[in-house]
Amino acid sequence: MKKIEEDIKYWHLKTFPNANNTAIINKAIEEIGEFQAASLLCEKQIYEEAADIAIVLIALCERNNIHLSELIESKMKINKLRSWGQEDKNGGRLRVK
Repeated sequence: MKKIEEDIKYWHLKTFPNANNTAIINKAIEEIGEFQAASLLCEKQIYEEAADIAIVLIALCERNNIHLSELIESKMKINKLRSWGQEDKNGGRLRVK
């Protein structure tokens, strides 16, 4: 994953050289809105919007010298230790602790 992280970092720096964290976070919010709208349309578009969200999040992390893949690995260790409540009708669960 580090190769794609580096590719995104250099593309983002070249394409959006003056983007600060606020601009990138605003873009992430925009992409999440598109993801939500796509959920009503077609399955293929949902995954394309998911990729856009991942690209923006990787750009944010890489511009701040953080590797998202390493952060995810660390966070998954925490998530695996958490307790989760009962499934809702969609199969989701809220974190208990």
